[in-house]
Amino acid sequence: MRLSHCEDDPVTIMYDFSPQAVTQQADVLLTQVQAAITERQEYVYLLIDREALPEDMMHPFICALMDQRPVPVTLPHRNLSMDRHPWLIPLDLTQATHHALLESSIRHALEEQHPDRLCNGGGRAVCGWLTSPYETAVMAKQLGYTAIQRLISGQQILLRYYDPAIHGILWPQLDDVQHERWLGVLSGWHYPDGDGRLVSHDHSPSPYPYMTFSLMVNPEDEIHISQTGKIVRVLEHYRQAHINKPRHDEATAVTIIRRALKRAQQLHGFDNDTDQQALALDCLRLHPELDMHPRMKILLSPREREPDTDYAICTGALSDRDWQQLCHDLNTEETNASASDARSPV
Repeated sequence: MRLSHCEDDPVTIMYDFSPQAVTQQADVLLTQVQAAITERQEYVYLLIDREALPEDMMHPFICALMDQRPVPVTLPHRNLSMDRHPWLIPLDLTQATHHALLESSIRHALEEQHPDRLCNGGGRAVCGWLTSPYETAVMAKQLGYTAIQRLISGQQILLRYYDPAIHGILWPQLDDVQHERWLGVLSGWHYPDGDGRLVSHDHSPSPYPYMTFSLMVNPEDEIHISQTGKIVRVLEHYRQAHINKPRHDEATAVTIIRRALKRAQQLHGFDNDTDQQALALDCLRLHPELDMHPRMKILLSPREREPDTDYAICTGALSDRDWQQLCHDLNTEETNASASDARSPV
């Protein structure tokens, strides 16, 4: 088995997705979400991606949702059937049944993000807890129409920005104007990241409902959008491999993956998704710039390797000791560079 995290940078996440960890974190999230909601004193909503719900229609969580008569979030595209439309559930937390649904949605959000489940094709149904001064119809229109975006080519796409796995990857790549368009009439969007930690976007809602919902996607945005699926898959496998080990937080991990995917294609010439993701996963596991070691550059060079040789074959002869030496060399180089910078005259 390969080594893990040979780089000197600290890894901080220890959450292991166990039932005990879920119970403990559910209490933490409930306190945090309630505090965020109470501060606003506005309408509260639960957003659900129904495509990711359990197939068993008698599942207790689905029954609890159906009891509240969820409002379909219409996705305005003729090729999207109604069973793909998300659900919006208004919550009045002064009612016991609504408060119970908030609690069960938090627990379900944590249970459904277990890496084994996600790596086996599962998705995340709980998209977050939202606040707004606007009523349900305005909210549903904002959410649904924002999900249909037009590319530079004129093609319309379903941008699943409400999926929490995609949300956390795409949000940092957009600018302030796009964030404003994304949130629109919302005053808050709260959801757990892939390690069960609450992410909150607080926002001054638009003084009037939007009439247009374009995020003004540019060519660079299109590249980021096209990469989200790869990043999600690498993150899922990384968490699965390190479920009981310290690991990078989500923001750090996404940055490492994004840079590694870019180098895999542009520097090392890997066009296959499997190769790109394997390299990115090794950069997560071992060192963020593992592939920049001189020995790795030779092994991965399009000029040195046989055509169509995949990443696994390129690195297959490396032993655990070899991997450790690569990381040691990179760490030493970084330490020496830092020391040199510290000695540089002002």
